[in-house]
Amino acid sequence: MMYTINIQKELLPYSFEIELNDNIYTLVVKYNERFDFFTIDLYLDDEIIIYGEKVDISKPLFLSQSYKEIPTIIPFDESLTADRITFENLSESVELYFIPDNEKGDYYEVLE
Repeated sequence: MMYTINIQKELLPYSFEIELNDNIYTLVVKYNERFDFFTIDLYLDDEIIIYGEKVDISKPLFLSQSYKEIPTIIPFDESLTADRITFENLSESVELYFIPDNEKGDYYEVLE
């Protein structure tokens, strides 16, 4: 099962705490108005784990990092109409989905 992480665009830039895989993370969401893209910083226990990860459609966040505690978060458009994430479509047709560690196998089988 995938769980939606709601992004409140009217609060940008902003941070919030969220429990993922039994850890409390802080996500900092920012928007680059000039080039129309979002980035996310990931903190665990007030320690920066990832800084400025660009949010791209259907690309799991934080894959470039080898930190073992990183949760699986995937920006996805269920309507399959968006080819990129914009201010207009984030939290509308495009959502951020979290996949718990114990369910990753099921999700990746669907992708193949």
